[in-house]
Amino acid sequence: MLQRLALALVAVAAGGWLALELRSERLEAAAYRLVPTDLSPPPPEDLERANRLFDRARRHNPGTRPVLRQAALLVLGRRHREAARLLEEAVRREPENADAWSLLASATTPFDPARAAAALLRVRALSPPVRAPAE
Repeated sequence: MLQRLALALVAVAAGGWLALELRSERLEAAAYRLVPTDLSPPPPEDLERANRLFDRARRHNPGTRPVLRQAALLVLGRRHREAARLLEEAVRREPENADAWSLLASATTPFDPARAAAALLRVRALSPPVRAPAE
């Protein structure tokens, strides 16, 4: 009986986690639909709406995926300092995340070139070397 109860609790917890992940994914998808397909800066009202959707998605997903997507949107909308604040937290949480460091370099280039250069050095350190193909 106790084993069944434990199994049921695990199943409920897994179902709850999946439901939150699905909710986060739907919010992110709704935010992406507001981004122009040519990757030009979205209109301010769409950028604000997408930003709010990403904020909500982040509450449902403890990972950094929504943070990185939101930061990329903010860079696209030329809101570099906001993006950098999000990315600084992402690289603190996941210091081995080369994508986060790369986005941080893009976000900080307009206002903190030294930080951007340091972020690029970290990207290079995390990225495997690229070898020329053998002939």
